[in-house]
Amino acid sequence: MRQMRNRTMKSTDLATLRSLHGRKRWEHIWAYYKLPIIGILIVLYIFGYAAYRHFTKKEAVLYVSLVNISAGSDLTGQLTDGFAQDAHLTKKQQVNLLTGLIINETANVDEQYVYASELKLLAAVSAQQLDVILMDTAAREQLQGEEYFLVDAGGGNGILSQLDKASIPLEKIHHIFVTHAHNDHILGMVWMIRMIATSMNKGTYDGTLTIYCHEELVDTIKTLTKLTVGKKFYKHFDERILFHVVAHSDTVTILEDSFTFFDIGSTKEKQFGFTCLMDHGTKVSFPGDEPYRESLYEFVKGSDWLLHEAFCVYDERDIFKPYEKHHSTALDAGRLAEALGVKHLVLYHTEDKTLAERKEAYTREASSVFTGRVYVPDDLERISLE
Repeated sequence: MRQMRNRTMKSTDLATLRSLHGRKRWEHIWAYYKLPIIGILIVLYIFGYAAYRHFTKKEAVLYVSLVNISAGSDLTGQLTDGFAQDAHLTKKQQVNLLTGLIINETANVDEQYVYASELKLLAAVSAQQLDVILMDTAAREQLQGEEYFLVDAGGGNGILSQLDKASIPLEKIHHIFVTHAHNDHILGMVWMIRMIATSMNKGTYDGTLTIYCHEELVDTIKTLTKLTVGKKFYKHFDERILFHVVAHSDTVTILEDSFTFFDIGSTKEKQFGFTCLMDHGTKVSFPGDEPYRESLYEFVKGSDWLLHEAFCVYDERDIFKPYEKHHSTALDAGRLAEALGVKHLVLYHTEDKTLAERKEAYTREASSVFTGRVYVPDDLERISLE
């Protein structure tokens, strides 16, 4: 009975459909066959999309990310079409670009945008979809973390606590310059070598440590270390703790800056200073911890920054006797900076009896004869050389 009823309904529906024309026929079909039609359309869409993806999908042969770089049409064209042409890619191969990433806050970029960019970079790395990163210097420093160039290490283990207070990990120091063999400059090297070697032994220090110094200091540093610490620390000498001997006028690239080292001509102890031409064009000169000599003019001329010792103010020369100790006063340093035409003067290596008023007194005296800016930094104070 049920089968006969179904056949009767189908026959009646078919007859009704045949009697309808135009729009009414389509309305009737939609009203009675809506679900089957929708089902068929979904199936057709799935199969069609799958076929489309199969025939049009391109294989990414290179993943490139642009960080802190504006992705103009010329650049994107070179990276995509240009690379495809040079590498003879097929129509199914392509270069995938990840653009619009900024990881340094600026006046136009807030913290949230930077954070989102960092997450995108992390996701690309996690998905193994990052082969090349094109970035500016600021982005590189942000991603790699700061590296430090240390000049001398003081007279003992105090260097370690100072680095800790400054939040500078030993693992970020791979370059140290030692100027001369006076105790207050060299003894701290034993502690630096000991702690960095400890980090090497633990596997937490990457790469090598390079110590730059004149030839006579190599044996001095090695001997002091071997007499003070165990072999497990100095075993790294000449393998991971390297000595780079510098001679007068030698130029070496360190952390992408150009350093020219020179013998300052000391009559007390052989000592070297340096001039640094930074990658952004700023020139910094450090003529050691003795008064400047005219023989160094060719090295320091045109400097933007002069780091010069000043043992005391001129009015207190009879108390601290700077000249007898081969040192200068703040007045002497100010006159020198003015004569050399430098823009910034940093005074250091001072007596420690007048710390409370030192900054004001030294600045006032040097500024009386120097038209540039004077800095008398306290311990751990940071000065931007930009």
